[in-house]
Amino acid sequence: MKQNAMKQKTLVLCGIGAVAAVAIGIFLVRGHGEPAVSPAAAGSAAVAGAAAASPAPIAGEASHDPAAETAPYRDSVASVAELRRLAESPQLSAEQQTELLELKQALLDNAEGDDQALRGLIDALRLDPTSATAEHLLSILGEVRAPAVEQLGLEMAISDDSQMQAVGLDLLSRLGIAGQDTYDLTRQLLADPNRDPEVLRSAIHALPDIPLPASEANGTIARLGALASTHPDIGVRSESLFKLGALAKDAGDLRPLIDALAADRHIDERISAAMAIRNSQVVDDGLRRQLLQMMSNPDELWEIRHYAAESLQRFKLSENDYRLYQRFNEELEVIRSGG
Repeated sequence: MKQNAMKQKTLVLCGIGAVAAVAIGIFLVRGHGEPAVSPAAAGSAAVAGAAAASPAPIAGEASHDPAAETAPYRDSVASVAELRRLAESPQLSAEQQTELLELKQALLDNAEGDDQALRGLIDALRLDPTSATAEHLLSILGEVRAPAVEQLGLEMAISDDSQMQAVGLDLLSRLGIAGQDTYDLTRQLLADPNRDPEVLRSAIHALPDIPLPASEANGTIARLGALASTHPDIGVRSESLFKLGALAKDAGDLRPLIDALAADRHIDERISAAMAIRNSQVVDDGLRRQLLQMMSNPDELWEIRHYAAESLQRFKLSENDYRLYQRFNEELEVIRSGG
């Protein structure tokens, strides 16, 4: 039955019990009277010790937190049930799709305005992190840049379950908070190339760009470079290339991307490297010459030539460089016109 529109951003009630809360791990949050735990500095044993120091409820066990019984919490939990009903429908009508979007917007508005409404969404994702509903919860929580949401991502990311880890890292990536805790955690995960490839891909994607001393930044670039060149999973290699492009501060940082453009590398790697160079901010004379060469090479893959031309837009070009650029654009126009 079609639900009435929510009035004054009050969430619909569907009469279900409180969502169980799963506590995966404990990360001490800076600014709350306790010292922060840095996974990179303290290592996996310290992280495990911190979790053991504060026993968590068993997965699926109902929360006994009295604060969870507030009306905003109950409303949030009930509305997640309605979200689940829509998310699990085999095929949504246009009317139901509109209803879903309105429900998600109401959940977001309430979560941003009330801590207990936010807690209802957090507990719902903890309970069921890999369902169709979880993807919608991630898209909502990823827009709420609150400490509690970042904490949720950090807790899930140190789970022993690889799917749970990947979801937590996905949440951290969506938040995009350039924090030291997220950097330390993701950097530690990247230190083990034998981790589940999905976790590695998610950790690479979530790795934030934060100010670092040169020694640390160089170490991170080297780790990503090693993953980009030697990891057996093509997704991990491609994700590493994209992150290198985003973090690169000079031409030396882009070296793994230039290497990935070699003719004997996998086509997905070559295209990913060209895209990553296009998305980077590095301006270097040697790089300019390489880009001109790739763009002008008729035997090169068209996608790579195109990304090279787009990369050149951030460079100052000589008269001769510009003629080469114009010539490529003429080829592009012929292709676009179907010639």
